Amino acid sequence: MLYLPLIAGFLILFIEYKTGKRKNKWHHSILPLLLLYVIITIDLGINYSSNSGFNDGIAMTGLISRVVILTDRWSLQLFKEYYLTSMLLTVLVFIVYFVLYIIETFRSE
Repeated sequence: MLYLPLIAGFLILFIEYKTGKRKNKWHHSILPLLLLYVIITIDLGINYSSNSGFNDGIAMTGLISRVVILTDRWSLQLFKEYYLTSMLLTVLVFIVYFVLYIIETFRSE
């Protein structure tokens, strides 16, 4: 479920590139995807950190966590796995955003 926004975002960018319907810069199109992943990562991080202490049980505390983690078999390892995957994808999208920003800045000069 975490890969779905990433695939959809890059598919939209690819279609815009092939059809030539670019009205703004590339990094402006990546920014909503980056913000979405930052929100998902923060929510999963809150969920993981609230369950990693000494609690009586495991519970979903985040709002987006219920949508991202669709299984009922919750475990601390599952929360950690989803959080680390989300963190990796957020860093990947940030790197793509930063590279596109640098390229477009140098091209406009």
